[in-house]
Amino acid sequence: MRALSKDTWKILRSCLQWVFLIGLCVFIVQLFIERGRPPQFDRESWTQRDGFTAISYGSLTRDEKPGLNSRQQFAEHVAAIEKAGYQWITSDDVISFYRDGEPLPEKALYLMMEGGRKDSVIFGQEIMGKTGVHASLFTTTTSLKSWNNFFVTKSNVAALAKSPFWDVGSQGRGLLPINENMPKVTPGYFLTDFLRDSTGLPAETEEQMRDRLAAYYKESFEPLAKLMPEPPKAFVMMPANSFNGSMPHAVKEANRDLVQQYFQMAFSREGAAFNSAVDDRFALTRLQIKPDWTEQHLMEVLSLRTAKRTRFSLAEGDTADSWVSFRTRVEASGQDIVLTPQEGRADPVILRGSNLWDNVSLSMTIAQKENVDRYVYLRYATPSAFLRVTLHGARLLVQERVPGQGLYTIADETISIQPPWRFDILLKGNRLKVLLDGKALGPGFLPVSPTLRLGAVALGTDDVEGFEGRFGSLNIVRIPSLWRIESTGNVSSGSVAPAMAQEVTACVVPLAARTSGSSDAERVSRQVLRARAEGSMTIAALAPGNLVLDDSMLLIAPFSIEQSRRLWDGIMVQPLAQSSWKDVAATLKAIAAAGYRPVVRLTREAAAALAASDITLPAEHYLLDFTRAEIPGSLWTPLAHRHNRNNFLYATAEKGVLYAAGGN
Repeated sequence: MRALSKDTWKILRSCLQWVFLIGLCVFIVQLFIERGRPPQFDRESWTQRDGFTAISYGSLTRDEKPGLNSRQQFAEHVAAIEKAGYQWITSDDVISFYRDGEPLPEKALYLMMEGGRKDSVIFGQEIMGKTGVHASLFTTTTSLKSWNNFFVTKSNVAALAKSPFWDVGSQGRGLLPINENMPKVTPGYFLTDFLRDSTGLPAETEEQMRDRLAAYYKESFEPLAKLMPEPPKAFVMMPANSFNGSMPHAVKEANRDLVQQYFQMAFSREGAAFNSAVDDRFALTRLQIKPDWTEQHLMEVLSLRTAKRTRFSLAEGDTADSWVSFRTRVEASGQDIVLTPQEGRADPVILRGSNLWDNVSLSMTIAQKENVDRYVYLRYATPSAFLRVTLHGARLLVQERVPGQGLYTIADETISIQPPWRFDILLKGNRLKVLLDGKALGPGFLPVSPTLRLGAVALGTDDVEGFEGRFGSLNIVRIPSLWRIESTGNVSSGSVAPAMAQEVTACVVPLAARTSGSSDAERVSRQVLRARAEGSMTIAALAPGNLVLDDSMLLIAPFSIEQSRRLWDGIMVQPLAQSSWKDVAATLKAIAAAGYRPVVRLTREAAAALAASDITLPAEHYLLDFTRAEIPGSLWTPLAHRHNRNNFLYATAEKGVLYAAGGN
């Protein structure tokens, strides 16, 4: 047998060393993936349906390096996050929250590791395993190899996908520039624009653009899906904050269709940490953690960007930082909030902590007339769901946009006096009123779409570079929900209750009994018309135990049945403890199908029976004949786990008359 030459031995020895190192690295990564105490999730105790916080790290280096997150920083942040009471959630939890209405834990936090770096896994797992932290790793599919010294490999992904500590999501094919080196063309990115020629015109048809993007999304999904027991559910769009006015509509729609075809949730925005219940799960936002942030600074930022609020006023110490902006600069100048579009691009700037507001009082001063649109948004949920007051010159429009429909103008008024103008805007239930210098514009309270239930307060301007949209002396207050049950006697409940009429957001009117005389029918008519004049919602109350919905019961003299239907906003059922909860649920579904808000009123005995039934009632509001303190946690938790506690209205000191939100 011929001996191997010296050079051959060197080559063989080098190969063996490489095989050993690769095997050792795989072993170490596998070891770290499984190391530590797995995360624990007590999902049956979750009752929170406001939303969740998402934060992201781009790296976890062994030692501190300029421009990179380190493992020391991450360890300090994790300790501070857990001390502050945040609780970890998974991608499945986020999807179930938006798709199925399932609850989340208090201070829910979704932890992301972007970039697919191997150090994020090795050093992250070491820290995460100590207390049972859960994270989602996002990797580009272009970096997936059988061996890679820097990024996670195919075998790493396969192992991570089985780990209780990790979810694996896609970051697409990375950041791919297009339309570069053309003097007359603004450079873009693969997902954000058409391919263009040297003159700036599209060099591809819409169909070709769609095919190009379809190939991108397929290549962002399939390489990971082949390695995982379940395909990836979450996607990160690159670059962040691309869905704005500068993206061509056809490109935007193609992205929306394709991301929903392949994934179940997507992050397209960065800068804000909180995602509310009304946000789009395919346009989520996260906060990318800067390498120089201490744990104290992180807590301050999270507190600012996720805190709930009940009002805004510069005069009371609020600042321009109270507004979330992606493409518009927001500044405070004296008592003015000033919006300036950047590079001719504008988007609504959203009041932090107002995402789930329903009823709002807003006042402002407009110092001068401008022929550029200025907008005040109410119940802003998405770019296709909002109420809006538009001011253009001396023209004021009240508009609404409902998903699947275009922009609809509710009122169009011309202001005859010269500025300055003082506006007061009041939104209660399905009614909106705009006052100019104390006088109502138009007929007073205007009907708005009942499908627009919750959303943020936002400001905006038209896309005019250099324009400064000024909103002076802004005072914004959330009006808490306060419901009043009207009396069935001759004495008005309004004289019994201490609440002023403008504070009541809904009036519940007991329907006239079939055997009652004309005086009872007159009472119903009087109470309904008074409530509508006050801007309150009107809720028809079926008799206790009655689960039969009959249109003739909704008739209000002297109106026809068709006119009467339009005077009611909702219908309330009052089940007994022995009622069939399946029948109650069916009645509430029928009420919603008929176009009314389904409401249920529960005594303590009925609430206990409902909690024991394991049935979920599809109501939008729950009037509870007890205070929060009068119901034990063992009863309240299953009720709030299955039903949205944000819609609970508890009895006040005026039991049987006034019901108020809060106390959860």
